[in-house]
Amino acid sequence: MSFIQTYSGAKFDFADPAPASIRLKDIAHALARICRFGGHVATFYPVADHCVNVTRFLIRNGADRQTAAWGCMHDAAEAYVGDIVSPFKQMLPKAGEIEQRIAAMIRERFGIDEGQVDFDAVKRADEALLVAEAKALFDFPPLENWTESFRAEPVRDPLHISRGPREAESFYLLIAAQVL
Repeated sequence: MSFIQTYSGAKFDFADPAPASIRLKDIAHALARICRFGGHVATFYPVADHCVNVTRFLIRNGADRQTAAWGCMHDAAEAYVGDIVSPFKQMLPKAGEIEQRIAAMIRERFGIDEGQVDFDAVKRADEALLVAEAKALFDFPPLENWTESFRAEPVRDPLHISRGPREAESFYLLIAAQVL
């Protein structure tokens, strides 16, 4: 068996994925229930909130609609493969390849033109939020100076942190409606 059944009842087949099986409702629902940092934070912080914050950061910094849309969807593949912490993911090249293939289908499904996206801006926003989230969500200082490691810009807006998965799902759907 190479498929999962999604929240909406769709069949997502990893061996033969189809863009039609990718649904915003499923992405929002799943990302709102997956915790960042492998769950090693003081309070639940879903991937959906991270994507909302990345998108807000991009919009505040003048990103075009395509780049903001990818900011919203940059972790959407995790709705299907889960959030594999980066150091471990680097040890699993096949998993990264599968995640990239799903990400490409997500761009296709939601009309995000790869040629119009400023991927560097999304990466900078992702890293800026990583540093801000680590500072806000860990009960202890990071083991390394992440600000220097990631050359992260300061995040001026307060982090949006939902009070639970339902709120995270709603906020994700609201920001997605603005940029998709």
